[in-house]
Amino acid sequence: MSKISAAELDIALKLLRENTSISVVSKYLRYNDLASSAGSWEALINNRIRPALKAGHLDRNDIVKLLRNVEEHGQQHILLYKLPQHVAQQLMNEERVKAALNKYDLVALFENPKIVDLPNGQILVDVRIYKGNRQRELVIKSVDGRVYRRLLSRKTEGNYETLVYENYRQRAVNIMRVLEDGSVEVRIQSHRRVIDYAQEADTLIEMCIPLVQKLQLQSVPVLTAKMYFAKKPSELRGRVRFGNGKFMNRKGGGMTISTGHEQQDLYDDEGAVEGTAAYMKRNDGYCEEASIYWKPKVENSLPSTELHTFFAGAVNEFALTGQCDAADYEYVLEQIKKANRKH
Repeated sequence: MSKISAAELDIALKLLRENTSISVVSKYLRYNDLASSAGSWEALINNRIRPALKAGHLDRNDIVKLLRNVEEHGQQHILLYKLPQHVAQQLMNEERVKAALNKYDLVALFENPKIVDLPNGQILVDVRIYKGNRQRELVIKSVDGRVYRRLLSRKTEGNYETLVYENYRQRAVNIMRVLEDGSVEVRIQSHRRVIDYAQEADTLIEMCIPLVQKLQLQSVPVLTAKMYFAKKPSELRGRVRFGNGKFMNRKGGGMTISTGHEQQDLYDDEGAVEGTAAYMKRNDGYCEEASIYWKPKVENSLPSTELHTFFAGAVNEFALTGQCDAADYEYVLEQIKKANRKH
């Protein structure tokens, strides 16, 4: 039984309130056969979580697992890579991973993940190996204490203008996950400003060098998936809604097509479908950007709600714009991987 400190519990409860809902935490308590009903966060914390911890029905590991589920998925830019399979399989060896971390004085992350709120800059907080749905995986997690600024006031006197800004900090969670088959994702929590997510991914990869060597990683472009979504509406209706797209040709020309409002579907516009197909066929065109909506409860009640995916940026990048749980994230990722194998 791993006991959580009062300071860590305060941080964890704050993060839960910021990143999830009462119903999600209640569901987790029910899963552990614990009392779970609560009409407010105060009731949930004081009448359910704290008594369960005090009685030993929950421990630090349970709180860590709950945080992992609610803060590691969604509102992210995901960049896809691959490792040689034999390298990935070596990373599934617990003793090998612990020995590599020990060289950098990081082995504590494997045995005792950190619970932190706003660090100064980005730090690694968690390294774990576990069996996923179908294969083993290595997950490396970091927390970044980002600094932003907002305008508080503007004052003009004669030819002079004075702007007063306030600096504020925001917590961000970034993830690298390596699957046993060599598939790799780097997930960077979305910024409040336009930024180069490929560079952000490189920063996290550099931090993971004790385990993953940058030169062994190869980008996995998602162009095939984008082309599939653009060209195969007959196969996708009922599962996917196409919001808008940007198409380019090899000569540098381009075409943008969009719906009249967010709830419409380009797949329902025969003219748009035919025009897009003709442009790509006659102009050696390809899909540069695409806005895709995954319809809810299509396969085994997944995804649990409509999820928006935006393809843009680096060749191996897409964004999952809304917060979601692990099951929804895995559904979207698997659908994109399947589409990326289409020809």
